[in-house]
Amino acid sequence: MDWLREHYDRALLGAASLGLLVVATMLILRALGFPEEFSALQTPPTRSTAIPAVDLAQPAAAKERLNAKADWEGRRVDNGREIPLFVSVPYIAKVETRDGAPVETLIDPVRSTEMLHPPVPNVWLLKNRLPLLDPRVLTDDPDGDGFTNLDEFIGQTDPNAKDSHPPYPTKLFLKQFIQRPFRLVFSARVGETLQINTLDLDAPTQFLKVGDAIKGTKFRVVDFKPVEKVDVSVGIRRDVSEVTVENTETKERVILVKEQTVDSPDSFALLAYLWEPGREFSLKKGQEFSLNPEPNVKYRLVEFSAEGAVIVPVAKPDQRIALGKLPPAAAPRPPAPSPK
Repeated sequence: MDWLREHYDRALLGAASLGLLVVATMLILRALGFPEEFSALQTPPTRSTAIPAVDLAQPAAAKERLNAKADWEGRRVDNGREIPLFVSVPYIAKVETRDGAPVETLIDPVRSTEMLHPPVPNVWLLKNRLPLLDPRVLTDDPDGDGFTNLDEFIGQTDPNAKDSHPPYPTKLFLKQFIQRPFRLVFSARVGETLQINTLDLDAPTQFLKVGDAIKGTKFRVVDFKPVEKVDVSVGIRRDVSEVTVENTETKERVILVKEQTVDSPDSFALLAYLWEPGREFSLKKGQEFSLNPEPNVKYRLVEFSAEGAVIVPVAKPDQRIALGKLPPAAAPRPPAPSPK
C-alpha cells in the first residue's frame, strides 16, 4: 500500500495502459470476424428480365406539333380591337359620287357604324369569320344545321357549330289564314228571347231562349251575357251582348257577338316550316303537331289571325311562342341533314 501511495501516478498509468490493451484486443478480434458477419447479412439481388414500357406520349405530341399547320393568325389588341399580327387590317372600298365625280373611300368595317349586311353588325360577321363581302352571307348556312346566319344572329347562337342553333319553332311561319265565317248571327234580343239569323238568305229567323236547339244545325244556345261598350268616337253606348252556342256532338263552343259575323271553328291556319323546305300543313285551333327533328316534342295551336299565330308546347302550356307571317322573300333551302 505504501508503494501505491508513493507511486500513484505509475499505477494509474499502468492501469490505463492495460485498459487500452484490452480494448485494442477486442477491436482486433471484432475486425477479424467482420467478413463472416457481413457475408451473413448480404442477400443476392433479384434479377428481372422484364423490359419497362417506353412512354411514347411525349414523342407523339412533339411529332403532332411538328406536323401541325403554322398559325399565322395571331392577334394583337389596339385600343380594345383585335388586329392580326401578320395580316393587314381589312378595309372596305366604297365608291361614292361627289360633285358628279366618283370618289373611293375606305371603310373600317369594325369601327364604322355602317352595316354592310343590315341588321347584322359587321363585327359579328368578322368575329364568326364569315365572308363579309359575300352578298349571300346572311342566307348561308355554313354549319349545315338548317338555320341561316341571320337566324343564328337573331338567336344569338354560333353559326359555325352544328349543335348551336335557335329553337326549331323559329322556322315556323303563318303562310295563310283561311277564314270561314260562322253561319249563325245573333241579331237582336227582346227580354229573354234571342233572335238568331243565318247567313243563308233563304233560312228563316229563329227566336230562341237559353237551352233551345237551333233548328237545322248541330248547335244549341247555352248562355247569354249582356254587354255594353262605349263608342268614344260618337259618345254613345253600343250593345255588344254575347250569346254562346255549343255543338251538341263535339261540345265545341262559339261566342256570337250581337250583329257581328264571327269566325267559324272550321277556320284554319296554313303554316310553313322552313327548316323542311316545302313542308306546309293546316291546323285548326286546338290541334297538336310536332316538328322535325324533334318528333317527340308536341305543340298546340292556340291562337291565329291574319297577322300571325300563337303555339304552346303541350308539356309547357304557359310558354307561348308567337309565329309571324311568312316573309315574302322566304326562299326554299336544301334540306338539313338529320342530326346524329
